[in-house]
Amino acid sequence: MALSSRSGNLLLHLLYLKVAYFDTQFAEASSEWSVSTIRNIWALKDSCVVIPCTYNYPPSAEKGNKKIMWHKDFNQYIYHQTLNKVLEEFKGRTSLIGDPENQNCSLQIDPVAPDDKGPFHFRIEIDKLDKYSFMNDEVTININDTAQSPTLSLSGDTKAGTGVSASCLIYHTCPAHSPNITWSHSSTAITVRSQQMERGQWKLTSELKFTLTVDDHGKNLTCKVQYKGRQPLENSVTLNVTFKEGNSIVLTCSSHSNPPAHRFQWYKINIAQTDLLSEGDNNIYTENNMTRKSRAFYCIAENLVGQSKSPEVHIDVQYKPEIMKNITCTASITVTCWCTVDSNPHADIKWILANKTLPSSSLETNNTVTIGSLQGVEGFTGSISCFASNVHGSVTMASFLQTSDTMIYIYIISSAAAGGVILFILAAAVLYKRKVEQSREKKDKTENIPEKIINPVYSKSYKSQKQCENALQLADIETSDCIYANNMILEDDTPDYEDIEDFEEDIYANM
Repeated sequence: MALSSRSGNLLLHLLYLKVAYFDTQFAEASSEWSVSTIRNIWALKDSCVVIPCTYNYPPSAEKGNKKIMWHKDFNQYIYHQTLNKVLEEFKGRTSLIGDPENQNCSLQIDPVAPDDKGPFHFRIEIDKLDKYSFMNDEVTININDTAQSPTLSLSGDTKAGTGVSASCLIYHTCPAHSPNITWSHSSTAITVRSQQMERGQWKLTSELKFTLTVDDHGKNLTCKVQYKGRQPLENSVTLNVTFKEGNSIVLTCSSHSNPPAHRFQWYKINIAQTDLLSEGDNNIYTENNMTRKSRAFYCIAENLVGQSKSPEVHIDVQYKPEIMKNITCTASITVTCWCTVDSNPHADIKWILANKTLPSSSLETNNTVTIGSLQGVEGFTGSISCFASNVHGSVTMASFLQTSDTMIYIYIISSAAAGGVILFILAAAVLYKRKVEQSREKKDKTENIPEKIINPVYSKSYKSQKQCENALQLADIETSDCIYANNMILEDDTPDYEDIEDFEEDIYANM
């Protein structure tokens, strides 16, 4: 804490008087007193922690003898050059690892106890000048009971015969007792780096380099971390060694027996069968041309007492994509095209239409087969290409859409059908409106002609002409309309159209 005035200094020392003693000399310029430390830091119980700390003081104190202290409350020291002034629970566990002459006040607590939470404060005393506690710059410690597991990563190609690099990383707060990292692999190409980070942490990295062999396939690569006062923690990754089709593989059959094995048999498990590859006294077998049909190998070792079979070594043979059959397309509501590809690893399938590259609408995988589909190529004519690729290569197959005309017609019919429904609805509405208007006009004309009955247009389906005329004679109104459906008109009831003044032909739709 930097005080802004001499009166502030006086207040600080008066507070100190209540607990300890009165400082007889004061800093010449309180703004020149400062400390840089961390407000909060985490630590692992039973390990150690270093609280980073640097400080500044007035130039007049350059030659004075400096005493560094850390305390909890006033006069409760967790570190002091005079050991009997240190609190009992901190004796022998705190030490100053920084050089006070170089303005380093870093404090180490080793080992960390559950109650070492703080807050803690830094204090400096300079002979014949001043004594200063930075009460506002307190430090608290978050104590963890559980250590963090290491982070393991693997980089590089996983093909047999190539070099890879594995990295095991942890963060800690105890440089005095840095955690120890070990590997399950026999390689001795190990590099360890320690780097100081922010907030009082250190990053410890162990890097392992080795060359992948068939013996590594399916095994776990493990890095193990040993913290001070803790059980070791570990992390593992399974090695999946891959082989490219056409490459060679060297297999070794190892056995432990008494008497030693004198005869070895090698077998290869293919997709459909198991083949005997070799037999004799040689425990090494070389497969010169790996194919995608190879699935696993095993050996049988034999001595005078008996024989034993080794575990199967499964091989991941990888190869570039191969399109298994021609592109197929079907048309229903939409047009869908399919492309079937065999590859390891799985292929990414794209489509090329009219010099445009489109992603697959969907991808389905089954073992080494990938099926890509493209939907919605409406009305397309001409060439369509399937482009499949993985890390080992790519392949393209083009096809001309034989059913393109049918596809176009389907879409035209589908569109026309949808439009026809709309047109029919509109036509029906117009016809209905015209019917209503014609009926009103006819009624208006009839009402304007007194004592005259208009012969209606009728059909036999509901009322005959005589029934209509009788109804009109019995009606109380002077005029009336008889409206009929226009069905078949009987010959004996045919009306005299010449006597109809306002004959209007019904208009209807041919349903």
